[in-house]
Amino acid sequence: MQDLGEAANLKNMDIEYINCIFCNSNDTDSLFEVKERLFGKERFTIVRCKNCRLIYTNPRPITKQMNKYYPERYFAFQFSYPNPLFSLEDKWLRRVKNNLSLK
Repeated sequence: MQDLGEAANLKNMDIEYINCIFCNSNDTDSLFEVKERLFGKERFTIVRCKNCRLIYTNPRPITKQMNKYYPERYFAFQFSYPNPLFSLEDKWLRRVKNNLSLK
C-alpha cells in the first residue's frame, strides 16, 4: 500500500486510504497513476487488491471533496436520448399501425 510520503502530489487535499470495499484487504499493487484534468489537476494512484483483484483509486479524496470532481453539472450526469432515436421509433410505430389498419 502507498504511504503518505509517496502521495506528495495530494498533500494539499483531504485524502483517505481505504481497504478494499469487497474483501476489506489492505494488500494492493499499484497499477498506474492518472492525472485529473478537468477540475483539480491532481494525480491519483490506481491499485489492484491482491486478494480479490478489485481495481480502485487509493488514496482517494474524502467524501466532502467529491463535489470538486463531480459537480452538479458534471457532463456524465447529463444524459438524454438523441432525438433521432425517437423519431425513427415513431416512424416505425406509425408504419406498423398503418399496416395493421389496412388488413
